[in-house]
This record gives sequence, structure tokens and C-alpha cells, in this order.
Amino acid sequence: MIDPKDASYIDDLETEIAKLRAEINNKDIEIKRLKKEKGLSSTREGLTFSTHTGLWADQAGLLYCSTCLGQDKRNPMKSELPWGWRCSAEPKHYFSNPDNRPPVVNMRGPRGGGGGPNSWMGS
Repeated sequence: MIDPKDASYIDDLETEIAKLRAEINNKDIEIKRLKKEKGLSSTREGLTFSTHTGLWADQAGLLYCSTCLGQDKRNPMKSELPWGWRCSAEPKHYFSNPDNRPPVVNMRGPRGGGGGPNSWMGS
């Protein structure tokens, strides 16, 4: 059971927490103001970078053009899977899919030749 001393201590803690939250909020506002004043971009805010693909993604998984983000533009990518992704605003911005393996090409030809003992190369 909490006696009055404990209740007042809890109230003091809650008051201190409220002050700290207000201070954090003020600092966040100041940071945004300074970023704007210094011309720092917030286009990457809320995005995470994938070193595997070289693209930025939001929480929903939508991919954004890394080249455009570098120019303070936030343009989504169009999927051209399995080959890669292309920027929806600048089609020349293309990112290859690192998981797409090139197809295996059969060098033997239709009759299975290619250097066996019965081929022209075997004589």
C-alpha cells in the first residue's frame, strides 16, 4: 500500500517526466528549424538504406531512388523484377537486382556437339 509520502514522490516523478518530454519536444522543433535554416534535407526522414540493393525503403516497403534522394527529391521506384528497379521520375536512374543471376547459356548447340570425339574439332 502507498502512503502519502510515496504518492507525492510519484507525483514529483510524473511532473519531472512531463518537463523532460516538453524539453525533448522543444529540442526536436529546434533541430527541424536548424535543418531548414542550414538547408539540410529531410527527404530521407523515415527511410532506411539497404546496402544489399543500394535503395532506400519506407516502413511499408516502398523503394525510393537513391540518386534522386541525393538531389533532395523523393521519387518512388518502379519494379522491373527480376532485373531491377527504375526511378519513376528519371527513367535513366536504374538499379540492378543483385539477386538476379544471369541465365545459363548452353554452348553445345542443338545436336549436343561442341568438341566431342565425333565433332569437327575432334579430328
